[in-house]
Amino acid sequence: CRSQPGATKEKLARLQGMVEEQERILNGAQDKFKPRALLIQGLVCRHAGFTVTAEGGSEVKAVPDARVEDVLERCITQFARSKNAVFRRAGYLCLGHLFVRSPPLALGEDAARCLSQGLAPEEEDAVREAALLMLNDFVTAGEVTEGAADAEEAKNGMCVRNTVMQRSLEAVLGCVYASSDRVAAEALKLVAGIYDRGQVHPKLCIPDLVAVQQ
Repeated sequence: CRSQPGATKEKLARLQGMVEEQERILNGAQDKFKPRALLIQGLVCRHAGFTVTAEGGSEVKAVPDARVEDVLERCITQFARSKNAVFRRAGYLCLGHLFVRSPPLALGEDAARCLSQGLAPEEEDAVREAALLMLNDFVTAGEVTEGAADAEEAKNGMCVRNTVMQRSLEAVLGCVYASSDRVAAEALKLVAGIYDRGQVHPKLCIPDLVAVQQ
């Protein structure tokens, strides 16, 4: 049955209240709850890009783009750059949700620099794995949106994903040789996936895929 305007308004208020509650936790003093709160914010931003009818009849996004940009800035400045590896891991996983919501965010200079740092050999294995998981989530999310109603938006999103992968390929290939089995396996999964989808030229990744098997 069709939702009543009052019900829609109530659901929107509940959704926005959830985001604000996580914001209070993130601004609070207890650090142990902050990584979880950040991930909840990321998930809500990812799935709340749909539009709703606000009071007055105007169409607005359930979670506006401005809020997503605020979460992105927090992700990078307070989490991905933190000295705490648990915070950094949460930051990278949250970035994946934000990039799926709005792929162009991944092209920003700060985001690109952050991703490069997350894949670097000197980074802790748990954080490198999170960065790879985020990339894998981001590039495969394009498969879901290919059949979207807005074909042009889906096409643009795929172009952004291809660009991000081409920029990150060298660092991802470096992760294939990581001493951590989890990091190496996630890197191999990512490289195999982008190769199968034709997102990079075969000659750029096949030598490493062969070498790592020897």
